[in-house]
Amino acid sequence: DAAGRLCAWLIQNLGLSAEAIVGLGELTQSKSPGVTFYRGPTWKELLLRQVKLNLASLSGGSNEEQLRQVEERVGQLQTENQELQNQLRHLQSEREKARLANEQTLAELAQLKQTLETQSEVVETGIRIHNRIDQLPRQSARYVERPIADVRYLVINQTGVGPDVPMEELARIHSEEWPGILYDYVIDSQGHVHQTQPLNQVVDTDLPYLAQAINVAFMGEFNADPPSDEQLYAGGQLISWLLQRFPNVSVENIKGLSEFIEHESPGSQWQRGHKWKEMLLASMRRSIGLYNPEQAEQELRDQIGQKEQQIRILQDERQAVRAQKLELEAEYQRLLNEMEEQAQHTTNVTVPEPAMRRLIDQLPRHPTLRYKTRSLSQVTHIAIHHTATPPTMTPQRIAELHINPDPSRDKEAWPGIGYHFFVHADGSIDQLNHLETVSYHVYRHNEQAVGVVFAGSFMNGAIPTSAQLRAGAHLVAWLIQEFKLPLARVWGHREFPENTTVCPGTEWTQGNRWRDLLFERVEQIQSGVGLKSMRHYMLFWQRAYPGPLGQQDLVNAMEYVARFRPALGFSLNDAKNAEYVTIVGGESGISKAEEQLLRNAGCRVERIHGRSEEETGQMLNEMAR
Repeated sequence: DAAGRLCAWLIQNLGLSAEAIVGLGELTQSKSPGVTFYRGPTWKELLLRQVKLNLASLSGGSNEEQLRQVEERVGQLQTENQELQNQLRHLQSEREKARLANEQTLAELAQLKQTLETQSEVVETGIRIHNRIDQLPRQSARYVERPIADVRYLVINQTGVGPDVPMEELARIHSEEWPGILYDYVIDSQGHVHQTQPLNQVVDTDLPYLAQAINVAFMGEFNADPPSDEQLYAGGQLISWLLQRFPNVSVENIKGLSEFIEHESPGSQWQRGHKWKEMLLASMRRSIGLYNPEQAEQELRDQIGQKEQQIRILQDERQAVRAQKLELEAEYQRLLNEMEEQAQHTTNVTVPEPAMRRLIDQLPRHPTLRYKTRSLSQVTHIAIHHTATPPTMTPQRIAELHINPDPSRDKEAWPGIGYHFFVHADGSIDQLNHLETVSYHVYRHNEQAVGVVFAGSFMNGAIPTSAQLRAGAHLVAWLIQEFKLPLARVWGHREFPENTTVCPGTEWTQGNRWRDLLFERVEQIQSGVGLKSMRHYMLFWQRAYPGPLGQQDLVNAMEYVARFRPALGFSLNDAKNAEYVTIVGGESGISKAEEQLLRNAGCRVERIHGRSEEETGQMLNEMAR
């Protein structure tokens, strides 16, 4: 089975036909893969059949999927290309803004020089900082000294209040739990920088975003919009100066408070939406001359060139896939023609419904739970199971187990028995659920599968009986005919995705490989070999003419005949062509040996025999009622 799937996959991907599968001995003077590959069991033919089954199920859909993926990738690259073009235009605009901002800055510096003597603020390398430390409430005794080397982070905050809230009010709110305002700097909505704590002192705590950090707050709440241009400009200048002042702080350690703890500060637009973290860092780079719009523009042009090259490559790949698809479609059509030609030489056989007992309304059910139903058009697979119990365990007992919970296996109660059909060891078949019932038997595939269970545990060499295989093959052949499914859609329970189980036993595809035995019989039945010509035959005894015959038994059976309408006769050979044979009378009429001949012919046999002809007639009448 594994070799069949592998060879089918290789053939499809290499563009070969099934005839390309040969033994090593056909190419070199070698005995590999053994004489049984060509003679005796001729497992070469078995392998070829498995390959064709798997090829039929594959059907070339993967190429369409590859084409769809390539086209989707081309679309993504085109979208990325457009985004890069937009970024390029944005950078060109930013470069012009930077030039204008630079001219404005030079003008502001000239003005600042004129008014410097009249200002009380501290000026650090061009940054005007308003010292508010002594104007705000602060418990100095609760602060500790902090060396410059201990500062490793710049933490960005939002105040969460409007610009009209005084700085003193912010400090008062913080002082309810802390010795003072937690920010070292506050940048108001006009872009003015206020120092609120000395940089060589810190609140006594082990929290790294306080003990090892300089905290900078932007006045406002930034869940919808970013800070103002004035704030971002001032923030960039302040951060560039702080990076020079504190050498252990890197750009990577400039973080929002929400990057340390679960907190809304510095607002939802920090790393999403407007992404004002990137805007702030860009302002910082401009302030120290690290921002080069021409270099960024060239990088974007290079990226666009790379994306365009990828698009060309993908377009070439798409053309190759299309060509391969055309070749595979031609090969697929050739195989279809070959199959149709073979079908013309094969008798068109209609598989009749096998004889079965309907136990649907006779099995235990859960008092409240009910299975869902489905349209028969949803059925795509036949699932084969084994009961994993002694073959004598009845459907009634299994139904009881299914409807009850089993905490030891983490199993909940089911609405009813999980299978649709039950194949007994003697070859008799029971229908347990309507085909429309979505019963539980294959995890995540119940809506698409019909469940057929064989009584017994098929492990360590054990396989179904000949009668089971014969009856099960008839049932499977009929089901795939009714649902118009290929034989390749008949799967063992463990072959369904996401089902980790050994069912229907270790011998399903290994050891005695009873799947192959079942499939072989299914194919025979589909071709008309071994198919019974009658459903039900009622066999009466007779002796050679002019000897006696079961005349009275025939008369007594009329009510039974009217009810079940079997074929009637006295011929053992005719009875062998029936699926189900009812013997009327004791072994003095139809012997035990003759009954066994019927069973050997694949018939399911029932004998009706009373202590007298009258009692036999009463038994038949009771069955008819």
